[in-house]
Formats: sequence, C-alpha cells, structure tokens
Amino acid sequence: MIITIRAFAIYREILGKDELSLNIENNSTVEDVLEHLKRLYPKTSSLINISMFAVNQQYREISHILIDHDELALIPPVSGGK
Repeated sequence: MIITIRAFAIYREILGKDELSLNIENNSTVEDVLEHLKRLYPKTSSLINISMFAVNQQYREISHILIDHDELALIPPVSGGK
C-alpha cells in the first residue's frame, strides 16, 4: 500500500523534499514507517524520538495502524522565545 509522508521544518531539510511516497506492507504501524525512515535517512534517528506524528491531520500514537493512502506528518519539536 502507498502512504504519503509530509515533512516539516528540519525533516524537510533532511529528506530534501516536503513530501515522500512510500510503499509499505499492509498492517504497518506508524512505528514501522519511522523505523524504515531511520534506515533510509539516518539523520532522522534522534529527531524521531522527540517528534510528534499525525495521520490524516490527527495526532496519533506510534502504534496506530496505517491504511492505504494515509498521510503521515512528521512534526519536529518547536522552539521559540526571545
């Protein structure tokens, strides 16, 4: 099945694009996809551990099972201030 990865901020820099299509196995979880991304893009490894994830614009746990044509957004921590 095919899902779309949406990359924001530092993820966009690491992946070199803001969107990526992945062909994944049926019954894959968010965590499965994240592990795959870590192998493809090793620089995401430490970042994934402190990020949030949304599936179809709703925050989800890494145990969430993905379905065909889902959109998984990688949302890095945000810093701000003065």
